[in-house]
Amino acid sequence: MALNFATVDAGVMHGDGPAIDNLIRQTFVAWIKPSSLGSNRYIWSKFSDKPFFRVTDSSGRLRLFKSRLSSALDYTTSTTVSAGSWQFVAFTMDLNLSSNIAHIYTGSLSSPPSEASYASANDGSGAFYTDALNAAYAGNRSNSDRSLRGLIGAIALFDRVLSIGEMTAWWMRPRVMSGCVLAANYFTTTSLADLSGHGFNGTLTGFNVATHADHVPLGPAFGADGWWSRQVGSSPPGGPSVPIIMRYYRSRRAG
Repeated sequence: MALNFATVDAGVMHGDGPAIDNLIRQTFVAWIKPSSLGSNRYIWSKFSDKPFFRVTDSSGRLRLFKSRLSSALDYTTSTTVSAGSWQFVAFTMDLNLSSNIAHIYTGSLSSPPSEASYASANDGSGAFYTDALNAAYAGNRSNSDRSLRGLIGAIALFDRVLSIGEMTAWWMRPRVMSGCVLAANYFTTTSLADLSGHGFNGTLTGFNVATHADHVPLGPAFGADGWWSRQVGSSPPGGPSVPIIMRYYRSRRAG
């Protein structure tokens, strides 16, 4: 199952903490299926003043915004997403750079991720505002008034910039990889666990909360029976190594 953010107030709050606060380098990846397109449809939010990664207008353009002291980082794609189909979306940022700080990527069930074309790409200037007191939201923002109006199947946040090869590896097999600080596969509305092991479990927000919907139809890579392994932070003192636990298992055995 995926989560359907059908109403304007529906969202998932994943909290905040040192592992995801003020990331100098980061990558966000997600599978989304907008039901309709319109202005200010949020996919992800975890910044300070006027923060967002969203579907920004009725043509389906994506916009990434992060506030800076003098002028904001503000990227808008000319590449568009569409309503009614599953699409991969992602962004990367490296705040140590002075130019080309951000990149936005799109893909589909049949096309691997590639960098979007841009209608505008402004890196801004001045110090970046802190986001340490801002909770991370999927499918909306903290005001709970600008939901995606569509489905989200899986998300992940990394504390580094993924290469296009690594992004492609996640594309058809969403999973915890090196540097993953938050990961969620929205199979249910009752268990929104952070599979990265960092404890940023999701909480449904809004008076009209997200509901169940069909999940993004991704087959496990190379015939594997399941995807999304749970990463364990450390083994018990003096105990044996803790194996990776498969949180979600889907049998694909014929007959």
